[in-house]
Amino acid sequence: RFGPLVNSETGSNLDDAAEAAFEAGYFPEMADRPSVAEFLDALRETYEGRQRRFLPEDMGEVERFDAMRAERYDLETQRFGNDAPIYTDRSVPAEEPAPLPPIEAFEDWPDGGPDFAGNIRLEKLESPQDISRALAAVNSRVGFDAATRGRVTQVETERLAAELGMTPDKLLSRRKGQALNAEEALAARQILAKSGNELVNAAKAIKALEDPGDELSAEFQRKLVRHAAIQEQVSGMTAEAGRALQQFRMLAESRNVRGDVLTSLVSAGGGKDRIKRAADVLIDAVESGPGIFNTVAEKALKPKWRDKLVEVYINALLSGPQTHAVNMLSNTLTSVAQIPEHAAAAVFGAGRRAVGKGDDAVLGSEVGARVVGLIQGTREGLRLFANAIRTGEPSDMISKVEGQQFKAVSGLKGEVIRIPTRLLTAEDELYKGIARRMELSGPAVRVARKEGLRGAKAKERIAELAANPTDDLLARSMDYARYLTFQRKLGPGASKISGLTQDWPALKLFLPFVRTPTNLLKFAVERSPAAPLLREWRDDWTAGGARRDLAVARVMLGTGLGMTIYQGALDGRITGSAPTDPAKTKLEYADGWQPYSIRVGDKWLSYKRLDPFSTTIGVAADIALLPSGMSERQREDKVTLLVASIMGNLANKTWLSGLSDIVGALGEPDRKAERLVQRLAGSLTVPTGVAQIARTLDPVARETDSVGEYVQSRLPGLSDNLLPRRNVWGEPITNEGG
Repeated sequence: RFGPLVNSETGSNLDDAAEAAFEAGYFPEMADRPSVAEFLDALRETYEGRQRRFLPEDMGEVERFDAMRAERYDLETQRFGNDAPIYTDRSVPAEEPAPLPPIEAFEDWPDGGPDFAGNIRLEKLESPQDISRALAAVNSRVGFDAATRGRVTQVETERLAAELGMTPDKLLSRRKGQALNAEEALAARQILAKSGNELVNAAKAIKALEDPGDELSAEFQRKLVRHAAIQEQVSGMTAEAGRALQQFRMLAESRNVRGDVLTSLVSAGGGKDRIKRAADVLIDAVESGPGIFNTVAEKALKPKWRDKLVEVYINALLSGPQTHAVNMLSNTLTSVAQIPEHAAAAVFGAGRRAVGKGDDAVLGSEVGARVVGLIQGTREGLRLFANAIRTGEPSDMISKVEGQQFKAVSGLKGEVIRIPTRLLTAEDELYKGIARRMELSGPAVRVARKEGLRGAKAKERIAELAANPTDDLLARSMDYARYLTFQRKLGPGASKISGLTQDWPALKLFLPFVRTPTNLLKFAVERSPAAPLLREWRDDWTAGGARRDLAVARVMLGTGLGMTIYQGALDGRITGSAPTDPAKTKLEYADGWQPYSIRVGDKWLSYKRLDPFSTTIGVAADIALLPSGMSERQREDKVTLLVASIMGNLANKTWLSGLSDIVGALGEPDRKAERLVQRLAGSLTVPTGVAQIARTLDPVARETDSVGEYVQSRLPGLSDNLLPRRNVWGEPITNEGG
């Protein structure tokens, strides 16, 4: 049966090899030569590192090697501390309690069995590969004979399966037949128990505080993810938690601004309230034993059906090609607009320097450096773009889609569903790379000037800072990248609204995004006379120097743009919101008029989705045009006029359409409630991308008197079966272009 040769030159077969190994002394515990099966088992165990075979005369050298390795571990612990390798001997500190009962080994283990988890550092388990290596580092020899080993393996496997909340058969089937030996099963149980103790202690720390904060919440979440990842690796489940665990590894290895990133990670975990509930459930499960505890820990991390529904809905909303075209164009214009703003700030700085008050100012040469940075940053941005396409993850773990970093829908179907958010993330990564390089290049010039460097030395210093920025410069560049892609951390009020959408996912149907709209609105307000209302603008003003110059430059340029738009609206070249009189609106539409548009020749081109500049343009146009539909008293009330123009613009924003629909339905339920239901049903059943294709193929507006007809109007090939809507002249109405 064992025909294949071990050595084709000498002709030795497996029987001869087993005999030679026995005579050489590799099986000192056996009185007779091993069988071929026993010989092959010994080869496999030696090759896999589970129970290596050595010659008796070599054992002294092996023992010296083990002693040297233990000494090295001790030295590494003393030298590196938290940066020591995974296998350094560093168990849980004595002051931390061990809530779960201690692990009991099989009765026949020598000395109760080895402590495999004692020298495993859980904080170093940052990926499925790390966990696999930790489990594979079980090399101790305990000296069982063949009969005892089989019994021990079976018992330890049964105990491990029970602590994972499954049967031994289910455990083996999930592992696809890859059975654990006795040492591996005990090691897995010990590592799980050690991880469980740390997780319970983290849960108790969360429970003890009314507001645990982002740092503590993220740490609990990391330990929960790691515990689930260990279970996945041991049981052979799909490594969903393992992929999430690597996000924390990215955070540990990066130099990101921790506050924003930690807030984003906590949001991705469902928010602080959901994390506190998970901590309470885990603490309650401790008394039920390891089996129940591990099962609860695994389920606490798994997304609920509502999370999956929200993920599908969000990606359906973002599936339209126009959405991504708008995002790219908006990011491009926002990046380019930084050049004139900094040029204006440089003029203010030059004026202050002329009177001896320009120690901290934007330099004229800095503007040129930003232009170069904008061009050079494209290469870095393309690299980040490609990485985001490949992984679906943002480099700083912050994206426009709040709470979706940890994937809800698993497997290939989830990857397909998340294509829109992956593309959106990649697009933003491109412009984050550009923004970071701009912000590194500009201030580097200022630093070199402050250090008194000129000429070649200044250029060398600028290149050095751009290539190896200080922590302060890097933090500024990261924050600037989020600023230009509208991903900055929310303030207290907006954070509460975002938290509500996390705790009540149904709100996502009407308010799917909070962070990006809030930052878009702030960006527009910063460039208007209303800028002092923003805390961020007031902070820049108080800081003085370059920050104040730039804040003033933004207000002046934004206000100047608004005044230009105001005059263009008076001249009839730019439109704002539709007239409040429905009859007048119909006549305007029938005459080819279009709201929130700019006349180019004989055509109206919509600017409604050109955020963040559309807000400035729309408000200025409405201030110019709204008085024609107001009474004399209303026209004299400038505050009323300004508020009316702002509210009209916000109500027509795509990202606030759901909220405005609710307000409209509450105000006029007989007219607008049905419209709300239709739009909601259409968004849930037909992705935006499909609806945009339908509108491109059939641009005629259709009559929709029911939910079914509204859904039909969003389907290519079916929408043209509906009756067209007609204007006052009886002509079909054509939908405005994107």
